[in-house]
Amino acid sequence: MSGSSARRRRAKAVATAECIAAYSPATRGSGCLAIAEDVANIVTHAVSIPAVVFAFLELQLRTNTAREFFVLALYGGMMLSLFAVSAVYHFICLLVRIYPTGEGYKYMRVLLRMADRSMIHLFIASCYTPWLLLRDNGPFAEDICKAVWIFAIFSILAQNLPFKMTADNEILAITMYLILGVLPGTFIGAFTTDTGGLLPLAAGGALYIVGLIFYFAEGYLPFSHAIWHLFVNSGAFVHYRAMTQYLIRESRESTSFYY
Repeated sequence: MSGSSARRRRAKAVATAECIAAYSPATRGSGCLAIAEDVANIVTHAVSIPAVVFAFLELQLRTNTAREFFVLALYGGMMLSLFAVSAVYHFICLLVRIYPTGEGYKYMRVLLRMADRSMIHLFIASCYTPWLLLRDNGPFAEDICKAVWIFAIFSILAQNLPFKMTADNEILAITMYLILGVLPGTFIGAFTTDTGGLLPLAAGGALYIVGLIFYFAEGYLPFSHAIWHLFVNSGAFVHYRAMTQYLIRESRESTSFYY
């Protein structure tokens, strides 16, 4: 009886070792740990979609002017697209891992990866648009907003024109994320006449930047990409709450979901 129990323990240990061994920095393999990571990547952004829809409606209910409506619709739409595209992309990654011979899935993965990375640029630009256009940031705020969007589109083209993800254009993409994420915030902090909301704006940006540590740890630290997603979720929530508290706090709060 003890021999049978020992064999079961050895078999379990071997299975666990094989599962962990499948996790390599280069490809992460196709073992159970890699599949579990893909599932975690899907869930960590898919679970946020209902909350993002709620936030989108909440922002629209608080608007008073056409300018507020379109600016916040742009922000909410980009935020929803970011999480939706990410969830679909990681779902296709899971299918490619489960069915590695499916060429259609592989082609979809390439296209969705491009869309996923592009949405990050567009979302960052949309995050700054309300802060630049819905408060007094000096005479150059609209020009800065245009420059932010032009740089976001340029970044997308620079990243995706090779039509493949290499180490070089991955570093280029991260560099452009940081430039796009930091410089507009620096301008707002320097020229705004209303300092309310600057602290949560900076805090949300810090969450995004700290999360990059886990982004770069993918392949070395299990579930690091999912952890990065959680930092993105947290940063998005902090920025959303800052908008409701400091940008449109005087709007139609009587029709808000909170009242």
